[in-house]
Amino acid sequence: MPWALPSGPVWEAEGRVRVVGRSHSFTPAADTDGLLMSMVRMQDVLDFDDEAGTITVEGGTTYTVINDFLKDKNWAVKNLATLPHFTVAGSASMGTHGSSGVGDDGRAKLGNQASQISAIELSDARLSARSKQESAMSYCDA
Repeated sequence: MPWALPSGPVWEAEGRVRVVGRSHSFTPAADTDGLLMSMVRMQDVLDFDDEAGTITVEGGTTYTVINDFLKDKNWAVKNLATLPHFTVAGSASMGTHGSSGVGDDGRAKLGNQASQISAIELSDARLSARSKQESAMSYCDA
């Protein structure tokens, strides 16, 4: 499907509306006969709280962008995605694992990428924001 801007509001698009980040998935999860929206330009760091140890980013932000931002602040992501071009939203939604290694019991020492998210804000088709102040893992399980 060619990339194009919708001619009207997203909620008036015909067919299914799907969202993609870097299109790394090997599944038909983002296949659509309707509107395919990209998060490629949604990769800004919105806030950093040194005291709380949190960073607020847009969903299309890659781990490369996050690492570049944090390196001058002497901070790092606890568990990195396996590839630097993965996006925060894509990693969380697809259950991407990180580079945590395993403990003596053979289990991963750290959770997947979604387990590092402390709050999430989603927008519906009419761009109404919905926030949830708990881990993305809890949100995705709901």
